[in-house]
Amino acid sequence: MSLVHAEPMPITQNCGAVPVMLPMPMPGHDVGTPPPRAHDDNDFMHMTRDLDLTDEQLANIKTIQASHQAERENLHQQEHDIDHKVMDEVFAILTPEQQSLVKARKELHKAELTLRIQQLQSELKKLSSN
Repeated sequence: MSLVHAEPMPITQNCGAVPVMLPMPMPGHDVGTPPPRAHDDNDFMHMTRDLDLTDEQLANIKTIQASHQAERENLHQQEHDIDHKVMDEVFAILTPEQQSLVKARKELHKAELTLRIQQLQSELKKLSSN
């Protein structure tokens, strides 16, 4: 069984003196979908705002960023793959009861997300009918 996890959530198992965090998918993201990056090119542009860059410099920066986009995506995918491996290994050492708890919490989280999506769709429908 492959567990996909992106963001640690408070599912803990006491392993001696150190609780172990068992992450779950981030809210709003499908299982298997990598989470958004913690920073992006806009963050970099924000940091350069006070440098009084010329239009040519801005264009060059955007070109440089675009030239490294594939590398960024590759690294992000590698990180995502490692997260899968780690969680698979952690899941494998859990007792059947612990595995059941993780599965149940994962299903609960999925049900909560489904309910929230339905609520938002209902609200959107009401707003669009006004």
